[in-house]
Amino acid sequence: MGPSYKGEGIAVAVIDSGADPSHKDFQTAPTNPKFSKEDMEKIIKKLGHGRYVSPKFPYVHNMITGDDDQIKENNQDAVKDGSHGQHVSGIIAANGQPDNKNGEYVVGVAPEAQLLFLKYFSDDGTTGDVAEAIYDAVNAGADVISLSLNSAPNVPNLNNADQRAIRYAVDHGVVISVSASNDGNSASNNVSDKDDYYPNSNLGNYKPFSSGDIGDPADSPDAITVAAEKSEQDEDSDMADFTSWGPLPDYTLKPDVSAPGVDIISTGNDNK
Repeated sequence: MGPSYKGEGIAVAVIDSGADPSHKDFQTAPTNPKFSKEDMEKIIKKLGHGRYVSPKFPYVHNMITGDDDQIKENNQDAVKDGSHGQHVSGIIAANGQPDNKNGEYVVGVAPEAQLLFLKYFSDDGTTGDVAEAIYDAVNAGADVISLSLNSAPNVPNLNNADQRAIRYAVDHGVVISVSASNDGNSASNNVSDKDDYYPNSNLGNYKPFSSGDIGDPADSPDAITVAAEKSEQDEDSDMADFTSWGPLPDYTLKPDVSAPGVDIISTGNDNK
């Protein structure tokens, strides 16, 4: 048998705002899952928290309240525009099937993967501990961790708790994928109006040296930092206007890779 590229036998941990495991495009069970229900229930007992939901979501945990029944994001923005965590989860591992209602369904890049979901943002805006979430994801058995969150730029430093946790994950064979953030870049890009210019504006993106726009934890040397491209091809292919890229304050370069990140269709809450 040759290599597989559909996520067979892989568990991806998503640390994000909320997910809706009841969505129709998460109901097809993986054919070769890493975790059975019995396997995960043993891990959950050892961890002391978390809940088994389904073969697709064998582990979910609410980092904010500890109420592992409350994983779905229910604030007004999520209801209206869709949950960020649900969008990310669908991109990664949705495995939707054609239906007779509207014919719309989502298939992610690794449809056979299982999802371990850690709710890091709460509906009222409070956040959890990124480092703790990373440790939990590793100890729950993740092969890959997806982080779409960021804070202010700083010099990469293992005294930083988030970056120590990332090093712990990598030392345990886990791949960490971190979004580069949405703060523009610090390069010179055709400043067209010097009078009205401000950093990251469409008038040009010049910033002084060593003022990188990639923050923690994306600046970790152990993370695979991902920037967003426009979803176009050939001469229209370009970096997304909003995405962060460029030198860090210590002059190392990020991101490590870019991928389409504009106009991406994925899963919303409530079968949307």
